Amino acid sequence: MYLPRVVNSEGRTIQFHSDGTIGANKYITLLPHPADTGVTVDGAAGHYFNRAYDGITILCHGGQCYIIQKKEK
Repeated sequence: MYLPRVVNSEGRTIQFHSDGTIGANKYITLLPHPADTGVTVDGAAGHYFNRAYDGITILCHGGQCYIIQKKEK
């Protein structure tokens, strides 16, 4: 799943929550938009949801995406 372009999302927070279908062998990857070269998700290439009922809040600021809150089951 791709995040919105950072240039269009400055100051925006975005929340993602997984449901009961996510697990160790079935996961979702959050990636920067393909047009956003050099953008990371909290310093990493992406963020992986691999547990049911996890959640994160991402803040787009200064041309990057930062995880500002994590909820783990």
